[in-house]
Amino acid sequence: MLKIDTKNALKSKVIDSYKKRIEKASEYLLAKKYSEFLTLHNQDLSPILNLAKELKGKFKDVVIVGIGGSILGTQMLHSCLYKESTSIPAFHFIDNIDPLLISSLEKYLDKKTTLFIIVSKSGSTLETATAFSLISKKVSKNQKTNIIIITENKTGLLYTYGEKNKIKTLEMPKFVSGRYSVLTSAGLLPAALMGIDIKKLLIGAKKGTETKNAETLAILIHNLYSTKKRNTMTLFPYIDSFEYFNKWVIQLIAESLGKSSTVGILPISLIGSKDQHSMLQLLIDGPKDKWVLFTELENREKDYTINGIKYSQILQAEKIGTEKSISEKHIQNATIKISHLDEENIGELIMTFEKAIALSGELLGVNAFNQPAVENSKSITKEILLKLKQK
Repeated sequence: MLKIDTKNALKSKVIDSYKKRIEKASEYLLAKKYSEFLTLHNQDLSPILNLAKELKGKFKDVVIVGIGGSILGTQMLHSCLYKESTSIPAFHFIDNIDPLLISSLEKYLDKKTTLFIIVSKSGSTLETATAFSLISKKVSKNQKTNIIIITENKTGLLYTYGEKNKIKTLEMPKFVSGRYSVLTSAGLLPAALMGIDIKKLLIGAKKGTETKNAETLAILIHNLYSTKKRNTMTLFPYIDSFEYFNKWVIQLIAESLGKSSTVGILPISLIGSKDQHSMLQLLIDGPKDKWVLFTELENREKDYTINGIKYSQILQAEKIGTEKSISEKHIQNATIKISHLDEENIGELIMTFEKAIALSGELLGVNAFNQPAVENSKSITKEILLKLKQK
């Protein structure tokens, strides 16, 4: 169960004043084909569950290759919900083509006990295709069953390669953008192999579409950015495993809302309590262009005690201390409270953020589903590589 405490950010009457605007934003969002992500809780999971069952016990390691929206969601699920077990494979991520990263994982690339999951919505992502070219050379012809391709574009390099080599290929929904795709096969197949209950993830996602938390979060984002001129949104969970959750949210916000040279919220990532010792001075005494979104976990599976005080109580005291100190300096802040770190709550949190960011796009008057500026960078890169190839 999720709750959002907004008392240190906006008065209830301000939130109430958004009623008509948020209703209109919801109507506009639902009319768009790219709102398909809101229906993912209704998908048929049997193809994914059947494949996961077929693969169970066959591999010691799983290497997932992708970049950006194709892999960040899976990394987030892994960091939040994965529990190491002798019956579950170890997971490794190739999310960059830095040779230092590739070399650190090279020992897994030619093993018969390694499963490779290659994810690219376009099927032609440069970094993913580059990493996969090395893997395909390492894997023998008899090991093609060790590869699974997840893509959407049937004319892309990955889909074509998979079809030619009879590699198992899963399709992603056409109108679900990459950064909104964690609850598609791109994230759900790896999650199922991690031992995560993906049915419960979607139960939580359904709650995220039904509660008003997403609307409240969208109002917070819009009001603090547009009215209060708080251009920097500081993600500050007091949950250590949320590092990749922050990274996932950062892409969701930056690519969805940074548009038209005039609109752009800067999301930054902190983790409590350790970043109290690196960024709190700036938050409190620096420019007042930031607001803070805390996330706290109300119940933990395991705890420790010192002098009769639980570690979780110390962490909570530090969060409250940070919250009060920034509030005294008139820095707006809100808190998302999660009852337990489990599939339903993470599923609900995912959908709450995805819906909130999409609604924020409507409120800000920008397209939350494209990223035109990125394409220019890709074109320039291709020109440089073409010149290198011709030398």
